Amino acid sequence: IHVDDIYELVGDDFDDEKVWNTISSKYTTGLFQVSSNLYKQRMSRLNPRTIEQLATCLALVRGPCVANKTDEKYMLINEGKEEIELIHPIYDEVTKETNGILVYQEQLMQICFNIGFTLDDGYRIMKLAAKKKMDELKKYEEQFLILAEKKQMDELTAKKIFKMIVDSGLYSFNKSHALAYAITVYITAYLKTY
Repeated sequence: IHVDDIYELVGDDFDDEKVWNTISSKYTTGLFQVSSNLYKQRMSRLNPRTIEQLATCLALVRGPCVANKTDEKYMLINEGKEEIELIHPIYDEVTKETNGILVYQEQLMQICFNIGFTLDDGYRIMKLAAKKKMDELKKYEEQFLILAEKKQMDELTAKKIFKMIVDSGLYSFNKSHALAYAITVYITAYLKTY
């Protein structure tokens, strides 16, 4: 079967309500990626309705995010039980589509870039955080604080954002990977639904 044949069957707007109801249920057996008990417990609370929301769910429901309750925070915001924590426009703008939570590697790199680093440095910071190389990250923290001050960001906020960057580096996910997975989940949910 060719990819074009799949899109002819499923469509490319990914807006079928019945399919989203299948994905957002506990009846996900047989669906790509979301058939485990962990996902079955969470999909109805995550309740994605777009490919972008589903991608975020896939990036969040993984060991490190579950362990530090990042997925729980996202679900509470989704359910209207918590508000999105606004930190600073540089951070808030980059994380607005993920409920103010740093989920993707690209977001981490974008925040670093918006502060004043090059994209190469943003990539290095993401890699160092993922490998828990805290000594090397310290060098970037000093530079982060200097650049943040130039953007009229107070030191406390800058330190908070840098800590969030370091913490998220341990679990952040590649967005293009998450989107490809989300499309595959949708396709398998379409096939199960119909």
